[in-house]
Amino acid sequence: MRRPGRRELARFLAEDVGRGDLTGALLPRKEVRASIVAREACVVSGARYARQIFSLRGCAMSPSRDGRLLRAGAQLARVRGDVRDVLACERTALNLLGRMCGIATAARRMRSAMPRSVQLLATRKTAPGLRYLDKEAVRAGGGLTHRMGLYDGILVKDNHIAAGPPVEQMLRRARGRAQVEVESLAEAVRAAEAGAGALLVDNRTPAQVRRITRRLSELGLRRGLFIEASGGITERNVAAYSRAGVDAVSSGALTSSVKSADLSLEMEP
Repeated sequence: MRRPGRRELARFLAEDVGRGDLTGALLPRKEVRASIVAREACVVSGARYARQIFSLRGCAMSPSRDGRLLRAGAQLARVRGDVRDVLACERTALNLLGRMCGIATAARRMRSAMPRSVQLLATRKTAPGLRYLDKEAVRAGGGLTHRMGLYDGILVKDNHIAAGPPVEQMLRRARGRAQVEVESLAEAVRAAEAGAGALLVDNRTPAQVRRITRRLSELGLRRGLFIEASGGITERNVAAYSRAGVDAVSSGALTSSVKSADLSLEMEP
């Protein structure tokens, strides 16, 4: 999956502008300067795409580094261009920038609550068409992108097991490259003994996850086995899950329950 280019960003802008900005047309042509301001503390992500959106209408935006923490009221970037063009791009640029900053900020908060030895992973619960951007924002906040799609990793989930042959047979075909979703200790032991390279312990409490990881260690099945906890993991409980003996936690809430950062574009005198 590649980074969105000018064609995709132009399509985003065209969705808003359509046949023309009727309100902007009421304004005289003149060059203006404006600031993009963070109304709340946030982690910067997506500034490069906002710059490209403004550039589509001949406007210039100053660079801003991804991963930078802004305090409330801080300037994220400055924009310069014809007033009609700046305002035509404003909402598209801020929508995308605000979404990515919101994801990065949530990822930073989760990451800060976890031991450094445990990974924070994004999931495939992203907005269609925005997956690369959503996952890039997670990375800006200190997380990892994990699987970008169905094409770059084998994850045998409950519906595969329900609809397919025995899990042992699927694992033989995967040749040790598969991760298996499990929801009980018995399923975890079965998958580990069958040769799974990784387990996704789904929809269990932190205490239940801890019992599974401990028992696998007692049985000599933990060595070399990557264990990820998933299912209902949020900022409120990520600390408990990350201390349950796992190698990683994954949270769909990072990208599926996005609270955009509160940003505004303010004209300078």
